[in-house]
Amino acid sequence: MTSEALGSLSEYRDGIHRLLPLADFAFDIFDPDLVSCGLETSDSISRLTEQFNAHRHLAMRIVVHDPGYIEQHCPRLLTLCRLRSEQIHIRVSALHHRNWQQPFALVDGRHLLTRFHVDSPRGKLCLDDTALTAQYLAQFETLFQASTPGPNGAFLGI
Repeated sequence: MTSEALGSLSEYRDGIHRLLPLADFAFDIFDPDLVSCGLETSDSISRLTEQFNAHRHLAMRIVVHDPGYIEQHCPRLLTLCRLRSEQIHIRVSALHHRNWQQPFALVDGRHLLTRFHVDSPRGKLCLDDTALTAQYLAQFETLFQASTPGPNGAFLGI
């Protein structure tokens, strides 16, 4: 079990990149809008694609309160969602969960990356801490189960 303090958004984005190669079957992210995760960069999309190719059963679940940023500023991520629709699921949280403001990412129920509040860059990265990760996984499951389908990159054909 190791824990590391994070003090900036760039350290948080680096934490996402550090967790990605550790993911074998589950990569879950909750973020109010996904703005600070850095998932839209070409480097992130490349890393995600490599991980999905290496682990065919890897599933990425993302829950956001507001999908606007994804819809308007994440064409690479949406393209990957369309191409990997069986592996990536983006959902929008239920209205009664909109008070949850602590972004976090979980990998395989073992690793956790979190910021203490959406308005603060401070956070922590915890590796091999299943006890702490279990608490966040329970919160994520609650958010995910009550959420509705979000952007998926599908063409509407209008």
